[in-house]
Amino acid sequence: NKNWQVGDESPSLIAPLETDRQKGLLKYWDIVHTLQAMILAGADTTATSTASCMRQLAMNPPVQEKLYNVLNAQDFRADSLTDCHYLMAVIYETYRMCPMVWRSLFHVVTEDMQIEGEIFL
Repeated sequence: NKNWQVGDESPSLIAPLETDRQKGLLKYWDIVHTLQAMILAGADTTATSTASCMRQLAMNPPVQEKLYNVLNAQDFRADSLTDCHYLMAVIYETYRMCPMVWRSLFHVVTEDMQIEGEIFL
């Protein structure tokens, strides 16, 4: 951006990296490698989370059927998932059941969980 100068408010993720490069704290390839790592890490975790969600739905046909019916009956927008509480509950439950960062202490849910107004066993 030709209008942006070092010290201006950062309009993007790259601007602070460019500021550090101009100050001599980073080289060009440091920025390239940082951005590559962030993009690849984001793609990997997104793919793994999506696969985990599909697996959990396949293992739980009643939840899969309910989610299908809710999504089929509801006209929601992909950029505003907050109006689809059951979908969000399924996603959050997937994060709980299949966390991206494994804990050293395994845990088990011993009672029903209520997430976004939905009860999971």
